[in-house]
Amino acid sequence: MKKYTLIKLIAMICMYLVSNNLIATQFTIGNDTIQHVNGNYYIYGLYDTVLIDSTIVSVKFSNIIQSPQISYFETQNNLTIFRTFNSKYKQYLLPVGRNYVSICNDISDDPIVENLTIHFYYSIPVVEDQQNQNADPYLDNIGVWYDENNPGAWNLTRGDTNIVVAVIDAGLSWDNYDFGAIENEYDVVKHNFSDPWLTDDDPQGNDEDEDGNGYLNDMKGWDFNNIELIENCSFVKTSDNDVRPTNEFWHGNGVAGIIGAKANNSTLVDGIGGGDIDAGLYGLKILPIKVLDIEQKYEFGECHQRQSFFTAEIESAINYAVDKKANVINMSLSVPSGSHGEIDVLKDAIQNAYDNGVIMVASSGNTGYNYVNYPARSNLVIAVGATTDLDEWWEQSSYGAQMEIVAPGVNIELIKHDYQTVVNSGTSFSTPMVSATIGLMLSVNPYLSNGGVEEEGSVRNILSTTADKEGGVLYDENLWNEKMGFGRLNTYQAVCKAIDYIPEIDVTENQVWTNRRYSPRNIIIESGVNLKISGELMMGKDTKIIVKTGGVLTVENGKITHIPYCGRENDTWSGIEVWGNPNDHQYAYPGHPQAQGKVVLDHATIENAQTAIRTRIGYSSCYSGGIIIAKNSTFRNNRRSIEISGYKNIFNSIEYDNECKFKECTFIFDNTFSGYQDIDIEHVYMWGVKGVKFHGCTFINDYIEGSSTVYGIQSFDAGFNICGVCESNTVPCPKGDYVTPEFNGFYKAIMSSNVSTYSLISIQDGVFTNNGYGIHLNSVEDAVVVNNSFELGSHPGCSEATSTGIQLDNSKRFAIENNLFFINEGPAVYRNYGIVTKNTNNKYDEIYKNDFVNLFTANYAKGQNYEGERFSGLTYLCNLNRENEVDFAVHGQNLSGIQEYQGNLSYVAGNTFSSTASHHFDNWAPYEIYYFYNENISNEEPVKVYQVIPVKLDLQNLCPDHYLNNDIKLSNTAYQQAEASYSTAKLSYLQYSNLLDSVGGLLDSSELLKLKGQVSHFNMLTRRAAYDIIRSNLSDSIAHPGLYKTWMEELNNFSSTQDIIDMYIHIGEFQNALDLLDTLPSMYPLSGYDSAEYTYYSDLKQMQIGWLNDDRSIFELSEIELEDLEFIAESSQGLGGAQARGILGFAYGNLYNFMDCNELDMSNNLKNSTPKPATEPNVSRTAQIVAKPNPASDVIEFVYSLPENNEKAEIRIYSGQGTLIDILSINSSTGIYSYQPGKLFSGVYVYVLISKNGSVPGKLIIVR
Repeated sequence: MKKYTLIKLIAMICMYLVSNNLIATQFTIGNDTIQHVNGNYYIYGLYDTVLIDSTIVSVKFSNIIQSPQISYFETQNNLTIFRTFNSKYKQYLLPVGRNYVSICNDISDDPIVENLTIHFYYSIPVVEDQQNQNADPYLDNIGVWYDENNPGAWNLTRGDTNIVVAVIDAGLSWDNYDFGAIENEYDVVKHNFSDPWLTDDDPQGNDEDEDGNGYLNDMKGWDFNNIELIENCSFVKTSDNDVRPTNEFWHGNGVAGIIGAKANNSTLVDGIGGGDIDAGLYGLKILPIKVLDIEQKYEFGECHQRQSFFTAEIESAINYAVDKKANVINMSLSVPSGSHGEIDVLKDAIQNAYDNGVIMVASSGNTGYNYVNYPARSNLVIAVGATTDLDEWWEQSSYGAQMEIVAPGVNIELIKHDYQTVVNSGTSFSTPMVSATIGLMLSVNPYLSNGGVEEEGSVRNILSTTADKEGGVLYDENLWNEKMGFGRLNTYQAVCKAIDYIPEIDVTENQVWTNRRYSPRNIIIESGVNLKISGELMMGKDTKIIVKTGGVLTVENGKITHIPYCGRENDTWSGIEVWGNPNDHQYAYPGHPQAQGKVVLDHATIENAQTAIRTRIGYSSCYSGGIIIAKNSTFRNNRRSIEISGYKNIFNSIEYDNECKFKECTFIFDNTFSGYQDIDIEHVYMWGVKGVKFHGCTFINDYIEGSSTVYGIQSFDAGFNICGVCESNTVPCPKGDYVTPEFNGFYKAIMSSNVSTYSLISIQDGVFTNNGYGIHLNSVEDAVVVNNSFELGSHPGCSEATSTGIQLDNSKRFAIENNLFFINEGPAVYRNYGIVTKNTNNKYDEIYKNDFVNLFTANYAKGQNYEGERFSGLTYLCNLNRENEVDFAVHGQNLSGIQEYQGNLSYVAGNTFSSTASHHFDNWAPYEIYYFYNENISNEEPVKVYQVIPVKLDLQNLCPDHYLNNDIKLSNTAYQQAEASYSTAKLSYLQYSNLLDSVGGLLDSSELLKLKGQVSHFNMLTRRAAYDIIRSNLSDSIAHPGLYKTWMEELNNFSSTQDIIDMYIHIGEFQNALDLLDTLPSMYPLSGYDSAEYTYYSDLKQMQIGWLNDDRSIFELSEIELEDLEFIAESSQGLGGAQARGILGFAYGNLYNFMDCNELDMSNNLKNSTPKPATEPNVSRTAQIVAKPNPASDVIEFVYSLPENNEKAEIRIYSGQGTLIDILSINSSTGIYSYQPGKLFSGVYVYVLISKNGSVPGKLIIVR
């Protein structure tokens, strides 16, 4: 009641008594003094005078009293039970005709009665609309609303439909579109059960009490108001209907609207907990409980329009709210409490609500006096006062020792019952702001208690400690003031602090989370439990989600992120740990439940974590084996998105592919990423696994500041597959349905290092844009990189901002084919390189059929890219060069170089050259290179060369695709054909190789050229077939260590033997590795350089076996081991150094940075030299010989022809091992030489026609 209204009422009473010469009779009931005036009883409080309800009382019996005594008491006093709360507490209707004071005193004096409570008739005056006032923008003032620069509570939550606020007031117009459902839309009103009504306007129901609470058909709350009309007044009250607690005036609507009117729905008022209807977010539920009603009361000769209620109705309403599981009770009303300071019947109801965890909020009153009315006066209820729009205490707001908090209450815009709004003032409207705030607090943290202000983490404690100390008043040492309480409500800070008190969540049963949730502490998903998140989960600083072995986390159309508000904007959460069992496999079947933790993402987003998902705890393998399956999901601004730790998926003693797979996922660092100082960041970080799949995924880095330390994928001893994916079932896949993998903006898009694995890395159909390095393979064998495009960018870590498409460091047996390398516009600004190979140290490798456009250098070879004889090693075949500055360059050092024969007399190289290039092929190795080309195609001739001998031939290389359909795994037929091709080519290779060993020293340069060319050619065919088979085996989902070892032995060279050693270490056969390591020098002659490199490699392998024997990983090395590794890394250019650099760079990247800038020096050699076309060497190609029949058993005829002016020659016959068997003399330029091979056994032999102009070899098969 407002101050002026109360004064008027008291004055009216006094004036009426005097003017009518009526004398008020004074009585005493218990400790209360009452007055009897004109047939009505009144109680005089400190600041108010209130009508007594003389029809009802509440009685509390002594605990020792038994039921028979109570029954006798009821009979003696002629009492009718109105309501029973328990065996000791009842409400009674008083007998008609008995004197009210007399019967009350009789009841009170009865020895079995512990307490009697008088009930009051109370009213709130109807205040005229304040239409000329501007509404207070309280949503801004208390921190609900937000904008770009000022976060608010609505950033954190729009409410939760599971949180119910009971509004004990004047009812609710639930058909108002700000509350009710329109065309099956969201309904703010809490439905207690399914609707038994035909329509809202026909509330007849079904005569059933569905919830068994004694209130028939109370689907949308209850109307407890039972005021009868007074006929003296002309106002006609609307019908009373218990099941329809509708609003007859604006007070109930106004209060409920502040709490939960639909927000952002383009209508009247946005409720604080009203959701965001336009965004599809629903808010708090309102439980309307009607106790106030409009009436015309005839008092003292006048009619007064009031909203009135009885205290008994308040008590019933509170208990009803508790029964309906309300979380919050809002009471924008107050009841004078007489001399007791509280009302027992309400006290017990309030205690009951408190005991059931309900949080109660009430207005302090509108008297402006130093007295807080009941129920706000209760220490179990939050007392709310009002402030102006200037955050000053409102002069009509009641205050006192019970004041707890204030909120705006002047000129508040309210919803009326007639689809209009009204502007009004009062603590009635401050109170729902606090209730709504509590609703939002419970929406983010349903675990908050209703304890007192002193209880840390309770709702009241949070409200008091987050309130703003406004009002220009002094606050005491407890930061409290009698008018302002603990200050002006700050909804945003209260919701923020509510989040802090969310406990650690242990998920012990299957759950589905659909609404936004917060977790400032860890979430643990127990074994055998599935937690599904379809909403948004915001995690606190350094918190994690732990998925224990056998547990499952599913995120479907949901998001997990950090808490981006409340001063936490730059915080990151730890991420998801997926625990595994390294001693079990990753498959589930009847009798074997899932042994690994598992995360399944489907259209999910994981962002702002330190490591979004990791399959481990620390760097230990004790919990490795967790499974991550993601599709159509986004990983944004995580320092590391995926971390997959070392694990072998062993089932029935066979290692299978890891079950981690990612399909059409996006990994991105955007310009809002806060970054990390002095450490590498990457989207994917994995080691010690096989067969991880990334299909159609996109990797992006827009974080400019970190471009020199950002990786897309960084792996160590890991096998993985990157390729596109078709979104249709049409074969072949329509171009528009094929999703390619993409890598954009990284220092190194893919960085992979190996030391002891034989798992396959396959990268196909990728689009690499603006990366410092597209792909960097360090000590990686058998990689497949086909059908990718590389638009080169720049690498700011190097002095000339170089960038490289593919870097191969001590890697071999790769398939680099059908890749495009280009600069999009204009000449190359930076020193861009297409493919850089460094120290392949292998018998044969090829860069095949790639396209290079507008680059500084298309292909650049550094270090020793051959093993042993120089007619084996790295070769470039079928590559297209256009508008490059340099097409091919070979770095010049003592042992640097590539294969001496680029093509041969039987097989031209097939590369094309840039018409605009200043250098076609520059060779700075310490030997010349023979380059064989098709003389009939002009752009295949290398004109601008250095230390290159072009050899023109009338041959064409058709350059067929080897991976036309990206098929790495061979079909059974293709596999058998590869085996046959290998056997045939190997036989020819051995024959020509043995022949070269036997007669090489006897041949002139042209003859030697042809013979070496034949050895080189069959070496190529042999190893191509072998490599196809090896890569096919590696692409299988099952590991084949036995097959791998067999084929490494077939290759039978130094580097393949090193691979066997590394394989032994991988499968744990350490002694076999050490034994083979010791015998390696005796198996292959080592030069001084090779001997030194062997020592580095041997030292590294012994160290590696040492820490593995100690059950330590590369992340747990001692300082001495790190020093030794650093020495090898800096000293060795071979495999040992590459592997040492790989270990240090992967595990200790922030401490060791081995920058390898590709800077081709043009200042001296290239710039000062003027390459000119080389002349063709004198290579005779006109001598011919053929053996018939072949195979043969008896007579062999050698049909021959010699060059012009050459009539003498000889035919030499050698065994398959190169032993000279026979020499046949020829004395004519053409003819047939008949030969009796009687002394030759069955087998393969080699014949060579030797003349002064050259030699021509051939193969002969003898069959017996």
